[in-house]
Amino acid sequence: MSKELKRVLHPGYHIKEYIDALGITQDEFAKRLGISINQLSLLLSYKASITPNIALKLSSIMGINMGFWLRLQSKYDTYLASKKELEGME
Repeated sequence: MSKELKRVLHPGYHIKEYIDALGITQDEFAKRLGISINQLSLLLSYKASITPNIALKLSSIMGINMGFWLRLQSKYDTYLASKKELEGME
């Protein structure tokens, strides 16, 4: 019997949805967030993690508790670790 994991989305997915809903450019959002466009690009491409500093900035801009962002990142990291573990067992 194989185990299955529920797919968990990277926080960057939710950030991109927000940017699209605002109808602004990624460059504009990066400026509002106080990070480089490169840093934002890495988040949106799931190549960077949400740090406490980024979570705090997202919280102030989006009005969503910073703990939300950190929990999303933790769930994503746990998902990746579990997925890797399961793939190693097959």
